[in-house]
Amino acid sequence: MKTRHWTAVIAALIAVGTAGMVAQLAWAAADFVPVPSLDKYLTPENIKKLEDGDIVKDTVLSSDAAKGDKGRGIGFVYIKAKPDKIQAAVHDFGTYPSWMPNVKTTKVTNKTAERVDVEFMLSIMGNEIQYTTIHKINPDGTIQWRLDDAKPKKNVSDSVGAWVFKPHGEGTIVAYIIDVDTGMSVPKIIQNFLTNQSLKSVLKALRDRVGG
Repeated sequence: MKTRHWTAVIAALIAVGTAGMVAQLAWAAADFVPVPSLDKYLTPENIKKLEDGDIVKDTVLSSDAAKGDKGRGIGFVYIKAKPDKIQAAVHDFGTYPSWMPNVKTTKVTNKTAERVDVEFMLSIMGNEIQYTTIHKINPDGTIQWRLDDAKPKKNVSDSVGAWVFKPHGEGTIVAYIIDVDTGMSVPKIIQNFLTNQSLKSVLKALRDRVGG
């Protein structure tokens, strides 16, 4: 009886371990936004604008009758601080409500060296937006994130994004990329806000937070 008992326990542990490995592989292979080359955006003209304190941004909006509206925004800011100091501010999700525009609440639900899951509640133009994001922390400091479809969502269908940190002179050029698919429940003006106007306010807020 004892032998059969321990055989069953070992089999159960192997099954749990295998399930964990499968889940980890599924997470690793998930659809995070590809980190684009920044070279096409960082022209001498744009670098001069960044060094002068401007925010450089680019937005692409598209519409699909079946899938709804989608948008991609990419914005850049130059901050007079080293990448690790800026990354620490971006990683400090618990402080977002005190400095990140439109963020009402955050809650870290899972945290490892390579992954952080965060529940967000935003308020934009009187509309509440709720979602949970999975953040992938890469060895080079780049942060990629995507929505966790297994968690509750409100007024957003899908979104992925990334933070990229490029040393420049005595500081860092920070790129913030966001793709938003709001589906049919949020007006296009909100979608445009998320991928256009909010880029500027988010990057300015990060610069003010870091102090550069």
